[in-house]
Amino acid sequence: VTYIIDKEGIIRHIFDSMLNFEAHVEEALKTLKAIPA
Repeated sequence: VTYIIDKEGIIRHIFDSMLNFEAHVEEALKTLKAIPA
């Protein structure tokens, strides 16, 4: 499971896939780009 948590401690995205491990990176990057800095 990959969690994306912002500066305020809010969970912005959860990705859970045991078979598609490469998608964890893709989903994390997509989410990080969408969160304001």
